[in-house]
Amino acid sequence: EIIGETPSGHARYEKYHRDLDILARRVAKDLDKVIRERERGGYVNELWSGTYLDTDHAYRKDGRIMMNKVLPEDAPDMEVCVLVDCSGSMQQDQKYEYADECAYLTWKFCQMMQVRCSVYGHTTSDFDGSVKMLNAAHPSDRQEAGERIFAMSPRYGNIDDFAIHFCGNILQESGAASKMLFIISDGEPCGGHRIVDEMRSQVARFKKLGISVVTAGIDGDAKRIQQVYLDGPQTEKQKATFLDYSDMRGLPKAFAK
Repeated sequence: EIIGETPSGHARYEKYHRDLDILARRVAKDLDKVIRERERGGYVNELWSGTYLDTDHAYRKDGRIMMNKVLPEDAPDMEVCVLVDCSGSMQQDQKYEYADECAYLTWKFCQMMQVRCSVYGHTTSDFDGSVKMLNAAHPSDRQEAGERIFAMSPRYGNIDDFAIHFCGNILQESGAASKMLFIISDGEPCGGHRIVDEMRSQVARFKKLGISVVTAGIDGDAKRIQQVYLDGPQTEKQKATFLDYSDMRGLPKAFAK
């Protein structure tokens, strides 16, 4: 299902997008510097951590005094897919608003970096309980996708393993050299341990195929997200990367890293 623009989505877009655009632009600028340096080779400086001490910037009080030596390489050829939980539990404490903002921020950041990005929500049908994938942004979309992302809202249930399978297959068919699946949820899948086990298996399968899987905790959901995606019998290489962004303003830099 393609999500259409809604009055509430338009209102929330108008309320939030300007501040989020500033955040996205700030990180895009920082990452663009890294990309240009990598295209030339040499050193990337003003880093939080690195191999060498950047003596020219040792006076900095923010701790960005390290640098790394990099070999020349091409700009990253990437595709990103953002998967957002649109189940009823996201209504609690207005968690869906944080999720929409994070999805928009990621999409906008990718737009600025000319990285292909799609955004999908997932829920179940109120008719027969089947999985419903909600397409809010397609890689070919431009500005008009912003309001559709903010139109995502809580609906019914969630069968996360199928949603992960759906988005992973989309990335698997992509011709990009680097692929990333970014999962935003509250860590409460329907179906109990069986679904959680299948979610972990899906993550391990797609990581084996070269797709990076990143998940994030919203406010108080961080511990639950970690239990779902980082516990279990899989090896560390088979598990998702976890970002804790209780302060959403930390998301852009964490995502860029």
